[in-house]
Amino acid sequence: MKAVFYRNETNREKALAGALHRCLPMYGDEFEDRPLSIYCGPTADTDCVFVFGVKGKRVFMDHRSVSIPVVVLDKGYVGPTGTRSRSAYFKASVNASQPTAYFQREPRPRDRWKRLRLEFKRPKRPKSKQHIIVALSSQKYADWHGLGDANGYAKEILIRVSRWGRGRPILYRPKPTWDGAEPIWETMHGVSHSGRKERMENILDDAYALVTHGSGAAIDALLEGVPVFQIGDGITLPMANRSLKDLSCPWFPSNEELIQWGRDMAFCQWRVPEIAKGGMWPILRAEIWRQFEEAL
Repeated sequence: MKAVFYRNETNREKALAGALHRCLPMYGDEFEDRPLSIYCGPTADTDCVFVFGVKGKRVFMDHRSVSIPVVVLDKGYVGPTGTRSRSAYFKASVNASQPTAYFQREPRPRDRWKRLRLEFKRPKRPKSKQHIIVALSSQKYADWHGLGDANGYAKEILIRVSRWGRGRPILYRPKPTWDGAEPIWETMHGVSHSGRKERMENILDDAYALVTHGSGAAIDALLEGVPVFQIGDGITLPMANRSLKDLSCPWFPSNEELIQWGRDMAFCQWRVPEIAKGGMWPILRAEIWRQFEEAL
């Protein structure tokens, strides 16, 4: 199998390319990285493609349209206890932006989850004045998922949460690094804004629930014992409520369910040295072949 990584000139993508260069030949596969800036369509010598984040959507769509498998890389889901910084890890998914369709097909062992040293807190007891957090993402995320205008989509979700939230205050949190967020909360009764510098762990302290399309903030919520309502795809979907109509009585998974989910999630994100040593590719490779055989 020959895999090609169409990448940008960022340090993290260069580091990933270097790790993949070392890893794939261990399994008899070829690897090449090419500048995303010169991409002009699928090539005949390519059996599999790597892309990084939402900027790789065109490459993703082009190759899936001709049934060439695509591995989508991005920043990791969660880091070790303490900062929980995702920057040390990179998540990977086959033929989708998230591995939701397959990552829990077989229960994973505890070793990778144990290394993160994370623990799930008991679910919070509901109180009348707790707020509902609405955590949404940027325009680039909205474009990838076909959500239209990100501000318009956010307003739509806020209206729905207001309808089913039974008067609870709503705290809107757009992606902190997104400069295009409009102050829609200023014209909506019962809605306030979290502020860019406010840490997610802090606003979860007094949260009743977190609503998201697929933000990584859902993992923080689960760790803090806050129920999640997820509208779109995402790795937390198996641990989330699906309908906003259930805001009056949210479900929260058992500790056993959460721990197994954490173990399974930990096998979907990897550090660069782990990738270089061959830790990630055999799992992705097996899933590529499984999906290929299913499509025959």
